[in-house]
Amino acid sequence: MKRFLPFVLLLVIIQFSSCEKDDICVAGDTPVLMLGFFNYEDPDTEKSVPNLRSVETELNVVVNTVGAKTSDSLPLRIETNNSTFVLTNNYSQATDGTVSGNPDTITFNYTVQEEFLSRACGFIANYDELSYTLSNDSANWIDSVAVVETTIKRDTLIHVKIFH
Repeated sequence: MKRFLPFVLLLVIIQFSSCEKDDICVAGDTPVLMLGFFNYEDPDTEKSVPNLRSVETELNVVVNTVGAKTSDSLPLRIETNNSTFVLTNNYSQATDGTVSGNPDTITFNYTVQEEFLSRACGFIANYDELSYTLSNDSANWIDSVAVVETTIKRDTLIHVKIFH
């Protein structure tokens, strides 16, 4: 028994030393598209959009419905190379369900680049070659759009400026 005890103790030490720490992902997630809203008459001045509502059209998902904002974040789709959103200025919905506001449709085109972060985090998507198409109608509230950053790797920067 005394000869057996050191052998068991050695096996227990080997077993615990081979355990791996749990990885915790602190690196973050796939970045989102950051929009900044600016005054078209004074392009350096931020201008809030009253009652902005953002809807992703393909999945018909409401991304945001908020009061006045000078910026917004939109999640881009990773399974395709474009995402289309309806951005509604002065959005409101009456108790009978009637919706009012001025909707503009904008499509963002990009290429998806997957990046491996770690075993805990897995892959994230970064976006390159960002461009846009704004659907024109008779009452566009969006005057013009400028892509500031064509590569989306962080969501702390404004990637697209919308002038209204």
